[in-house]
Amino acid sequence: MPDIESLFSPRSRAVAEVLNGETAFEVPTYQRSYRWSNEQIRSLFEDIVHGIHRLTDDPDALTFIGALITVRGSDGAHRDPPAGTSRVIDGQQRLTTLLIAAVRGHQSLRSSINDLNAIIDDIDEGQRPAVEWTIDRLTQTMRFPSRRESTAAGSFRQGVDRVDGHQERLALVCEMS
Repeated sequence: MPDIESLFSPRSRAVAEVLNGETAFEVPTYQRSYRWSNEQIRSLFEDIVHGIHRLTDDPDALTFIGALITVRGSDGAHRDPPAGTSRVIDGQQRLTTLLIAAVRGHQSLRSSINDLNAIIDDIDEGQRPAVEWTIDRLTQTMRFPSRRESTAAGSFRQGVDRVDGHQERLALVCEMS
């Protein structure tokens, strides 16, 4: 029988590291559906903003925004789970909220890129290179890894449609802050 230390190896990870597209997350059917209230969402984003402020003073600062407990592998609920799938045991509300925010941010950047592309011809010749550079940088920021680079990124793209119902509430909370 394996010992506890071989089963659990806790480590601190940055949100960007968790959401880097290398892991596909599976929420087991026994987990409750997404039920975070506006207050819980607001509290998470207040913690994130607090962490960002701390980073401006100390580039090595860390801010704990909660636990995410996963187990490698799928529970078999999906016929063809992506490579690198991890089951979410605890923290699925937080993870879902962060993913909704990431999708919302992605959509906002995509909208900004489209807006800039729509007016590029009307921009003064002298300013056009700066705007084109900005569009290029935003587009690079938006780039998902190719399927070869990450099968989890494909799962994320497919999961975007599933969070649509919660985006408006999240956006409302973000705008109220």
